[in-house]
Amino acid sequence: MQRVRSLLAGVFLILVAIRVEISSGSRRHVCSVGLKSRTISHLTSHAQPVYQPYLTVCQGYRLCSTYRTTYQVVQRLAYRQLSEPVYACCPGWRQATGRPKLGCNIAVCRRRCQNGGKCVLPNQCSCPSGWTGRCCETDVDECAGGRHGCSQACLNVAGSYRCTCRPGYALQSDGKSCQATDLPTEAPAALPGPVGASAPAVPGDIQELRSRVAALEEVSHDHQPSGTWAGRGGQGLPGKFSTATGWLKDGNKTKTQHFAKPGH
Repeated sequence: MQRVRSLLAGVFLILVAIRVEISSGSRRHVCSVGLKSRTISHLTSHAQPVYQPYLTVCQGYRLCSTYRTTYQVVQRLAYRQLSEPVYACCPGWRQATGRPKLGCNIAVCRRRCQNGGKCVLPNQCSCPSGWTGRCCETDVDECAGGRHGCSQACLNVAGSYRCTCRPGYALQSDGKSCQATDLPTEAPAALPGPVGASAPAVPGDIQELRSRVAALEEVSHDHQPSGTWAGRGGQGLPGKFSTATGWLKDGNKTKTQHFAKPGH
């Protein structure tokens, strides 16, 4: 009976201590407290004296009877009840795993915080710079607010922004200001041609063809032919001729033309 009273008194003291702790704010977000009892085992030791008689030699070489004391240690397994407080967290809070004495200090968010956000209150995330929303799912448009500080243009990116410059300007080391770059050097003017002459643009293929025709005409004038050579002007020249093959290129089509070449 006395043991039961001691146990009840201990439970009462534990409840009083828990209430004081909750009221003082050391364990926040705890809505109710209960007790959980569990049995633990431990070894108990008991030393028991043992008296052992024995004979010894006394004064005068006489035999005397005496005893000596030894101790025998006895151990046994004992059990006792241990009561522990059990916390019931308020809605939206939970206990830290493995650390129940800290109370219910971890907020619970039903939807996971995104983009580096942290759950600080029930269903409420603390978002890093550049993100907003209940779960940090919305990008903040820093360019729309006009507080970006860019000297020319602002480009919004996910979770941040960056400054850009117009053509002819370069972004400086501060990442916000723009400075004009060196103007490109103008191309030198074309040399003037003969007075009254126009120099239209000639495609490369036509120019090459003209060069080949001019070379053939030069060959025809350098040799002394025996037969008739139809030159550029259409006049007949006497001499013998062999046939050579030249080529013309007009746009994307290639044509083959035979030229009369004086033989040796």
